[in-house]
Amino acid sequence: MNELDIAFKLNDQIITFWQFYVAGTTGIVGWVFSREKAWPKQKRIAVGVTAIIFIIFSFVALYKTISNLTKIVALLSDKAFELASTGINETVFKFALERLDQGGLLLNLGPHILVDCIVLYFIFILSKTDPSANK
Repeated sequence: MNELDIAFKLNDQIITFWQFYVAGTTGIVGWVFSREKAWPKQKRIAVGVTAIIFIIFSFVALYKTISNLTKIVALLSDKAFELASTGINETVFKFALERLDQGGLLLNLGPHILVDCIVLYFIFILSKTDPSANK
């Protein structure tokens, strides 16, 4: 397995992490909005702590994978001519590197943090209100 294969495997892992994260957060938000009455404090705390654990594991996994992919892409960019001369068309190689470039940590983790805050707001603040009171 060469460096480019490893980079694409990491890219696939990032996509899988995002899919799992979106499914998990959608489930939590759906659960909050489908409640028929306000959640008691104990339920909010239990769901909130579980969500925080999920968020932390998801964030750390995404951070590590994006960091490593970014390092590999930088390494491949530095060795572009050497690697391209091993049988891969240089233009195709550069397009592959462009595809693998995730745009940095802030671009990927910023939306994660924003959604995390919104989900925690829904769990700790919104879920303590009675949905029938808003009608």
